[in-house]
Amino acid sequence: MVKKIKKRDGRIVNFNPQKISTALEMCVEETEFEIDIVGLTDCIVNEINEVYTGKRPSVEDIQDIVERILMFNGHYDVAKRYIDYRHQRTIEREKDTQLINILDGIFNLSAEENDLKRDNANTNTDTAMGTMLKVGSEASKDFYLKHVIKKEYADAHINGYIHVHDADFFKLTTTCCQIDLEKLLKSGFSTGSGSIRPPKSIRAATSLVAIVLQSNQNDQHRYNCAFV
Repeated sequence: MVKKIKKRDGRIVNFNPQKISTALEMCVEETEFEIDIVGLTDCIVNEINEVYTGKRPSVEDIQDIVERILMFNGHYDVAKRYIDYRHQRTIEREKDTQLINILDGIFNLSAEENDLKRDNANTNTDTAMGTMLKVGSEASKDFYLKHVIKKEYADAHINGYIHVHDADFFKLTTTCCQIDLEKLLKSGFSTGSGSIRPPKSIRAATSLVAIVLQSNQNDQHRYNCAFV
């Protein structure tokens, strides 16, 4: 009888058939069919004990048997849900591992060794504050891609088909949404409560441009709701 299994991270833990039942219940809830969860779980456990007598199966080995028993018993829709569930769990684990690897590089490599730490010329990521800003940026980006941005767009961004610029600021602000400087310098502008006339000197023009660029970074507050 199987009493221990091997986790994906190498840990050896007790075999708990209840986890199989829980996963099956979740998959069945998403279909229009009713199946005997207890009986099916017993069938799966019996198969595991028969195939792995004197051996220690891995989590993947057990999941393979679950899929095979579901298909053998004609529960094709439930099997499809289980396969999708298994695939999604794999994706989530890979994403978590990716974030940990990114943070490890931020903390343990210099900007010369890590391209990611050089992607913002305005931040010195070799300083303590710069490192923490980068950690926050990457954690924020990871959250938006996993939980806020629609999966189809998040996957397209991750796979390089599109680029969500400044994804770490996704629900906070948009950046680099530039004001037409040529029009502003020729015509000035009015906010409704005040106005600025066209500059008459290079000094005034450069000062105005500097203000515009700074304001542009601070004042934008809309984001593209098509991505959520």
